[in-house]
Amino acid sequence: MASPLPYNRQNALASSIAADNASNIAGKIVLTTGVTQGGLGATFVEEVAKHSPALLILAGRSPSKVQATADKIKSNPASANVEVRILMLDLASQNQVREAAKKVLAYPETHIDVLVNSAGTMGGQYRTTVEGIENQFGSNHIGHFLFTNLIMPKILASNVPRIVNVASDGHRLSGIRFEDPNFQDGKVYDKWDAYGQISIQDKYLGRRSL
Repeated sequence: MASPLPYNRQNALASSIAADNASNIAGKIVLTTGVTQGGLGATFVEEVAKHSPALLILAGRSPSKVQATADKIKSNPASANVEVRILMLDLASQNQVREAAKKVLAYPETHIDVLVNSAGTMGGQYRTTVEGIENQFGSNHIGHFLFTNLIMPKILASNVPRIVNVASDGHRLSGIRFEDPNFQDGKVYDKWDAYGQISIQDKYLGRRSL
């Protein structure tokens, strides 16, 4: 069934969009980051699971939170038979991102059809990733950028590869601080300026990925 584009606020429900694209979902291998209950990623995988994907890979940094979403998928009769695989992925550590990517590349499946980069933090006090990068920039953008590129061989092996970078209109909040993305090590930190710059970068990542 063809998607009734354009969707709008009245008909853009996850359930209806997934149902409209059931034939495109069936048989696909989908890897999604950021699947904690209550978030967009969890809603996405729960709805996609109802339409017979070949495999759902749920990636996140908290084993219990990722497992909770996997359990919810399995408890629904419409998705109980879908294969679900959990991948530990902490985007705030480039070493852990590399380890997660190695696991994906070692999967027996030859390809990944869809990568959905949905994980992210927003606002909060100044803190940094393991590498000393401002956390929103280091996790939301650089972590996803690294992970996406490391598993690109699996993505490109698909006949119909797709990369989806979930973003917001946060790009309206600020520009990119090319000279000082770390806000003078937090001395002049503004959480919304920080969020704004990663929102822009995420959109650039989407335009350049494939």
